[in-house]
Amino acid sequence: SLVRALYPLLAGVWIVVVLTMLGVSLYSRYQFTIRMAETQAEEALRKDLVYRHWNALYGGVYAPLSKDAVPNPYLGEMVDSRDVTTLDGLELTLINPAYMTRQVHELGQKLSGLQGHITSLNLVRPENAPDEWENRALHEFERGAELVSGLSMIDGAEYLRVMKPLYAEEACLSCHEKQGYRVGDVRGGLSASVPMTAYWQAWRGSALWLAFSHGLLLLLGLGGIHYGQRTLRQYLLERKETARQLAKQERQYRQLVEDSPGMICQYLPDGVITFVNRAYGEQFERSPESLVGTNFLEQVPPETRDDIISRINALTPDSPIARHDHAVLLPDGSTGWQHWTNRAVFDESGEATYFEAIGQVITQRKLEEQKLLQLSA
Repeated sequence: SLVRALYPLLAGVWIVVVLTMLGVSLYSRYQFTIRMAETQAEEALRKDLVYRHWNALYGGVYAPLSKDAVPNPYLGEMVDSRDVTTLDGLELTLINPAYMTRQVHELGQKLSGLQGHITSLNLVRPENAPDEWENRALHEFERGAELVSGLSMIDGAEYLRVMKPLYAEEACLSCHEKQGYRVGDVRGGLSASVPMTAYWQAWRGSALWLAFSHGLLLLLGLGGIHYGQRTLRQYLLERKETARQLAKQERQYRQLVEDSPGMICQYLPDGVITFVNRAYGEQFERSPESLVGTNFLEQVPPETRDDIISRINALTPDSPIARHDHAVLLPDGSTGWQHWTNRAVFDESGEATYFEAIGQVITQRKLEEQKLLQLSA
């Protein structure tokens, strides 16, 4: 049936809708996770750039010699005062912006796992060489990019990496002028790499909850569709059975009416016949179908028509039934008599919509009454 065929279609549509919702939710959560990691990386870069700029403003800062602050061998070729000794004998070495940034990155990696790296396509320190991802980013900076981000593997672990270009400033030229840089040139790039392990764990937790909630929604929807389909199917079956029973009763009633020995007629207020049974037709030697659409007043003597009409029009909702005898014109030219019980059917406004009449032939009785009257006279 149509209802049974409709169920898999609705179920399929519902599955597609829920899976689409789940996909959109998972993708949105994924994008949110990436953006959170990017935000952390960008914040780290902003801090790096601030303290690098502060260091560059002073041309570098001096720190006491120690195992963590050893003289930078690459500065010896660029500046004359890399190492100094104070009047009281304290030995100091110059910490330039790049050296300071590298030390901060090493400390940050130990404390939080967040990695940072300063690199360039024109290196002073070979250990600062870019990896493959950084190399592509540096070339994008030369083409005008202001920021490059993306996922990348570092030592077998996944990181969200963000990199910004470093531009040559006036304070930078004291160390890098010999490399041919001018103010405003892209000197390299500064990157921050955020480990994604904790972010992916949070995302997986959200994904499991989204999958569970959408799965529950899917099951509830399928259950509702199934219940609705069963309910509708049961309703249609009951309605079909009711219609079948009504049709059966209609046939039985019609057969009863057709086989009734009494005459049955249904007509409109203007007298036009809408139904007659076989017994009615036999009285006028016509089929019931041929009488439908004719006016029953044509079958009564003209002088009695006004009386019949007045009797019918006198019916009201409070008194809808009238009984009377009247003469009829028979096919052989003779006059017969019939007794009729008329019932008017009214609408809500009190107007008669149609009439139902049951009649019987009383010609013999009328003839006997006339004989009795003659004898008594």
